[in-house]
Amino acid sequence: MNDFAACLPSIAPAIAAAAAIVFWVKPTLLARSTTAVIKEDSAVRPRVAPGELIAYLGSDAMYWRIANPLLYYQERSLDFPLESAPEALARARGASGLLVVDRARLDELGEAAAAPTVLDGGPWVVLDVREPSLMLDRGER
Repeated sequence: MNDFAACLPSIAPAIAAAAAIVFWVKPTLLARSTTAVIKEDSAVRPRVAPGELIAYLGSDAMYWRIANPLLYYQERSLDFPLESAPEALARARGASGLLVVDRARLDELGEAAAAPTVLDGGPWVVLDVREPSLMLDRGER
């Protein structure tokens, strides 16, 4: 038996206790920033009707990192990645006006990329892409 295996039973409880303390005192160290941003948000849920899909212009690789916490914390669902920016804008404008976009694809939106940011998740953002004329009709700015 090597030295490490021999001392493992004596240090394992100390390692477990240290991990428990970190989890108790600073659980955000163990949570991804994407999760924390969605968990603390108060703007998305009221804007999106239950059962409505939020349009997503992004990649398959990022999809579940956004969709899971959105469903768990906000009880709202993210649409599967849409192929093109025009399709994503049309889908978003036909519903809540919210569009989740991977930063890598922002340029595809053209002028709509300058829309107000509702939520900033680091590698992705939620934009309010409602038509300005619709916002004025509702008395919003």
